[in-house]
Amino acid sequence: MTDLLIHPSAKHLVDSYIANPSQGLLLSGPIGIGTATIAQELAARLNARPDDIHWTRPDEKQTISIDQIRPLYRLSRTVYDSPRIIIIDNAESMGPPAQNALLKLLEE
Repeated sequence: MTDLLIHPSAKHLVDSYIANPSQGLLLSGPIGIGTATIAQELAARLNARPDDIHWTRPDEKQTISIDQIRPLYRLSRTVYDSPRIIIIDNAESMGPPAQNALLKLLEE
């Protein structure tokens, strides 16, 4: 993470996560502070190939629909040789149906 300019305490947290990664991680903060950049760096440091990183972003209406969440079920249930990373950018833009679908996926 030498190319990123981040606070030393944030770098320590990232390094700690990489040393012992969990199944999920929530990055949050105000828009523009670099959470997407940190997510990309984490994926790279977890040795995920670019094809193994799935981004879900708001559509042209600035919302994430349930139809964008449903494909995550297949991604999360298939066994892969390398880490599979799912990044939901601007998750706060999910509508209630998408939120419920994601919650169901996480519960299973």
